[in-house]
Amino acid sequence: MTRRAGWTEERRERQRQAIQCWRPWDKSTGPRTKEGKERSSRNATRERELREVETYMQLLSLRRERDAGALGGKMPSPERMTWLQDEIAALEAALDPDSGLAEFLAESTENDDDAFDPM
Repeated sequence: MTRRAGWTEERRERQRQAIQCWRPWDKSTGPRTKEGKERSSRNATRERELREVETYMQLLSLRRERDAGALGGKMPSPERMTWLQDEIAALEAALDPDSGLAEFLAESTENDDDAFDPM
């Protein structure tokens, strides 16, 4: 038996009509308790913080690659070094200046003057 890809137009129409009868949007509730509402209101904050941590981890990885030559590792090519510098600058600009990570990053870059600079 072969498997058919996707839904036919008739099946889509039947499903659309069924959903119009079910009206699931009328029954969705979301959080009902005060605690549930408080918890769900923090979802966006948590997502933002996770994205910021991911950005910071990516920044650390790029910095490690950039500084590898100065630390005795394999030095990136000049083209790669230029790309790394551009990516690092873009990620630093993307960090929220009011976050603790941005503050920590600013402190950690004060000693970046001795990082290898091929240009």
